[in-house]
Amino acid sequence: MLPALPDAWPTGFVKGLRARGGFEVSINWDKGEIVEAEIYSHSGGLCSVQIDALVKSEFQTVIGKRYMLSLNPLTVQEH
Repeated sequence: MLPALPDAWPTGFVKGLRARGGFEVSINWDKGEIVEAEIYSHSGGLCSVQIDALVKSEFQTVIGKRYMLSLNPLTVQEH
């Protein structure tokens, strides 16, 4: 989810990034690793998330709902 994170930003967050399929993403990271991510669905439908080359998840979403992603292991919970 953070393939281009510069070394100068080891800790931080972003809010409101728009993603393909009508999704809005907010991410918190620490020491270059994702701590938590939230996805808001503007249009419903299938959401596909790829954390790295090995970890990928797909899940159905509902319009107007938020989904919290936690890592280690990757889990998705409607929020």
